[in-house]
Amino acid sequence: MIINLPSLSWFYQPENKAKNSWTGSKGSDPFTGCMNRNLFEYKVYVEVNIKDPVLKAECCVKHIGKASGKEILTSQEMEFDVSGKGLKDLNEWLDEQYLLYKENYDIL
Repeated sequence: MIINLPSLSWFYQPENKAKNSWTGSKGSDPFTGCMNRNLFEYKVYVEVNIKDPVLKAECCVKHIGKASGKEILTSQEMEFDVSGKGLKDLNEWLDEQYLLYKENYDIL
């Protein structure tokens, strides 16, 4: 896995009604940070709707420029089952999106 996520119990504990989100990014330069470059950003969380809870993933590519500020170049979101398999599928989807965006948007 390229993106490492915590366990399913970290995201959701139905007995306590506890929910957590996990965010991260790829593409920062170790010397110059994130200015004037494209970044892959992602967020994973559980959404509890009227029916069953769903595991959601959002990702986008942002350009952060000194003059222009933040500009979202593209974004996507997907829903997965709240299960071990759902978390694995979500992680694989995020990895695929990162590799696709890395190639198409010149991300480190």
